[in-house]
Amino acid sequence: MKYNNQTLIAFLRARGWQELGKNERFYVFVPPEDFPYSFDDPRFFIPIYTDNPTYNRQMTPLVATIADLYNIQFDDFVDVIRTSPEKIKKMGKLINEIMAFV
Repeated sequence: MKYNNQTLIAFLRARGWQELGKNERFYVFVPPEDFPYSFDDPRFFIPIYTDNPTYNRQMTPLVATIADLYNIQFDDFVDVIRTSPEKIKKMGKLINEIMAFV
């Protein structure tokens, strides 16, 4: 199952990351100014084309790094990043309904 680049982008935007732009192959994101970590090159390159044969190979280290930065269990994060934003919205509504009775 492939990673969903739009879900990863939504995750980053929700945490204040900014899209610096894009080129013919990648969306380019930079961390928020108050990000607690520093990098030699703070840009994250997210592949645009999900049908590229190397797409998952490019995404795996990126997903692992982001999971580490936010102290998220890698396998849990992978489950989320492989889900479409639309499905996450539907799941969120269902989870909220269930949690109202827990």
